[in-house]
Amino acid sequence: MMAKTIAHDGKDNRVNKRNWSPYNEELVVRGELYFDFDFRSRWEDELKEMNNGKVGAPYKFPLSFIEKMAILHQYIDYRGLEGIARKLVDYEIIPYFSDYTTLL
Repeated sequence: MMAKTIAHDGKDNRVNKRNWSPYNEELVVRGELYFDFDFRSRWEDELKEMNNGKVGAPYKFPLSFIEKMAILHQYIDYRGLEGIARKLVDYEIIPYFSDYTTLL
């Protein structure tokens, strides 16, 4: 904690050395990560590539989508992630969703 320097006249003489503009931009860019839907444009191609030569049941979700869900899981529980996936389907951002047990 920074010691408070008070002048004899009773005024607070501390200087605010924070640079708020770059800090604010960092916070805004951080939010872009959570709502970046670039994975959608590659959904089918990524699944095709992931399933090429795969033995067994095919993957249903591309890795880029799972990675986004994993990032959100730091803040939201599995059932909440299912709710997000449902809304992404409603908004036609992703083609389908599954229940929370298959997200991660």
